[in-house]
Amino acid sequence: MRPHRLLILITLAWVCANAAQADVTSIADWPCQEWQARRQAGTRLDPPQMWLSGFMTGLATARDVDVLAFTNGPALFKAMDAFCIAHPEQDLSAGGLEIFQQILHRLPTTPPRAL
Repeated sequence: MRPHRLLILITLAWVCANAAQADVTSIADWPCQEWQARRQAGTRLDPPQMWLSGFMTGLATARDVDVLAFTNGPALFKAMDAFCIAHPEQDLSAGGLEIFQQILHRLPTTPPRAL
C-alpha cells in the first residue's frame, strides 16, 4: 500500500472514531452561496479555495491521474465560480466533482502522467 493511502485510511479511521464525540463539519458541505460571497470579498488565500485545491489533489491521487498538470489554481476557482452561478443550490463538493470530471474529459488522448 502506498504511504499516502495509508495516511488517508488512518485519518478516516480517526475521524470515524471521533465523530460521535463532536460534530464533523467540512467546507465540502458549504453551499455555493458561501463560495460566491467569499470570492466577491477578494481574499487572496481563502479556506474554500485551499479546500478545492486539496480536494482536487485527493481525487487525482485516488484516480492515479495527474489532472492537475492540465490546470492551475485560478482556472479551478473560475470553474467553481461558473458552477456556483449555474447551481447555487449545490454544495462545494458537488462542484469539485463536476470540475474534476470536466478536466478528465478534456485530457489529451495520450495517457496522462501517473502519480
